[in-house]
Amino acid sequence: MQKYVFRKGLVLGIIFLFVGASVIPIISGDDIDYSLISNNHKYIKDTSPKGDRDQIDQSQIGIENDGQIFRDNIWAAQGIKPTYKIQTRVFVAICKTGNPPNDVIISLRDSLSGSDLTTTSIPKDQIPLYPGILWLEANYDDVEVTPQQSYFIVATTTGGDESNYYLWFGSTGNPYPNGELWYSEDYGYWWGVIWDKDLCFETYGRENLPPNEPTIIGPATGKPGETYDYIFNAMDGDGDDLRYIINWGDSTSDTTEYVTSGTDILVSHTWTAGGSFTITVKAEDEFGLIGPESTKIVTMPRNKATNIALLFRFLDRFPNLFPVMNNLFELL
Repeated sequence: MQKYVFRKGLVLGIIFLFVGASVIPIISGDDIDYSLISNNHKYIKDTSPKGDRDQIDQSQIGIENDGQIFRDNIWAAQGIKPTYKIQTRVFVAICKTGNPPNDVIISLRDSLSGSDLTTTSIPKDQIPLYPGILWLEANYDDVEVTPQQSYFIVATTTGGDESNYYLWFGSTGNPYPNGELWYSEDYGYWWGVIWDKDLCFETYGRENLPPNEPTIIGPATGKPGETYDYIFNAMDGDGDDLRYIINWGDSTSDTTEYVTSGTDILVSHTWTAGGSFTITVKAEDEFGLIGPESTKIVTMPRNKATNIALLFRFLDRFPNLFPVMNNLFELL
């Protein structure tokens, strides 16, 4: 019985060691080219195309001699608490061992087991072989979040094995207090946490600025029943895509599709009756923020047939005025 217990414990211990080794590999710090990492980190911040739109939000840039592998069924994640309402991109310090067959997928989630809020890929050919490590940009689509709530940067890929995998570097001692390193060994179904470790990352974000007042280009006069074209254009403070909410002043309205900020969009309209109408339009960005309203007055004169019909209707109601008006027309 004692031999059985001993053997069982030995087997479990060996399994635990193998699992632990696959999850948090210990890498010799002497092999890492830290100057390459530092120079690359400065380069990506200075040259990113979003550099004039966003700011550093959350970060943990300390790199020590261990990290989290990810491949096929093994996933890696880092918890964060953003302060900016719009999250724009993230940088991660990663490398690869062997030849992983597919690209790295970087996602942002509001729960580890939830769906991706936004996602993008880093081509495998851009990722260096260990011991070369680079800070690489995951430039996903901007996404709106709730500041100070917990979110997760998730790294996955497909394929790979014990000799062909990616490594996301990190640091010990709980250097980032607002999140932790998480890992899964079953495609994200169950997640474990390592409380005193954090992965290397740098997130960027921004506040959401509203669009400006749209311009309206089109005729100010016309005829009822004719179709007229109007061009609308506005600029968004952050370069977000815009759509236009248009009221034509005749109890009808239109909402356009989203277009790139600063792009002309043409919308046609037909007024069926005469009168004076005020076009009002607002631009709304892709996150629902609406800018100031602009207006344009359009006049559709009533046609002569309509005016004569109104005159006869008036004389039918007041027949005694007909002789007076007849005398006036003779004087003219």
